[in-house]
Amino acid sequence: MKGHSPQTKTPIFWKVLQMKDGFLINKGEYAAVPYGNSGYIILHNGQQLEKLCRTESSARKYINDHKKGKSLAEIAL
Repeated sequence: MKGHSPQTKTPIFWKVLQMKDGFLINKGEYAAVPYGNSGYIILHNGQQLEKLCRTESSARKYINDHKKGKSLAEIAL
């Protein structure tokens, strides 16, 4: 994009743009970022959701369910 450089973007967003193994959905509204050997961390509008998915397919399903507003399990605090 004209006039935009890596310095003008938030650090996490720029790292997501540069990643090679994760993926973006809905024009970057959702992102699944690899987290070590544990799976994928799910981001929604730059905020981490309270979910760690073990596989890419489970991450895609979780994001799809979240977009539809389905009731999702929550991690007990």
